[in-house]
Amino acid sequence: MPIQLTNLAMPAVALSGALLTFALHALPTIHFDFHREDKEFVFSVRFEGRLLTIILATLCLLAGGVLLGYGLADKWHCFAGLKLIC
Repeated sequence: MPIQLTNLAMPAVALSGALLTFALHALPTIHFDFHREDKEFVFSVRFEGRLLTIILATLCLLAGGVLLGYGLADKWHCFAGLKLIC
């Protein structure tokens, strides 16, 4: 049983760490604006900040995507219901 818990917990910790790091780098960098002008809704995204911060946020997002993709590719038979004990 401890091996199954480790197999579940470690990827979740790594993925949440990558997403938390992305959020901490992206929140001060990305600004969203949503308003209405002359019967039209306008949505804009603005990037402000240093280039290094934007690069780090992008790398964290890519690392999270790779971890999530690996987890889904590794356990796809469990999600599809092809294996009873995962």
